[in-house]
Amino acid sequence: MVASTTLLESAARSIDPDSEIVWAGILAVAEVTSRSLPEIGRKFGGRDHTTVMHAVKKIEELKLSDVNFNEDLELLKRLIDS
Repeated sequence: MVASTTLLESAARSIDPDSEIVWAGILAVAEVTSRSLPEIGRKFGGRDHTTVMHAVKKIEELKLSDVNFNEDLELLKRLIDS
């Protein structure tokens, strides 16, 4: 799991910081790991814990409206967890 989250975190730093991919990565890490919100924020480009909270809320809303996105997110979480 450490390798998967490290890879995800480094990829997130090279992607547009406002992209849904980054927000989804933040949510996936928050749901799959025991890391605190401030720690997740630091790993994703030095973001504040409130940004992590916003990302979680935004992606939760997107999951409800986009079935394909939800399926992709579930796959991402399984990859992180393995």
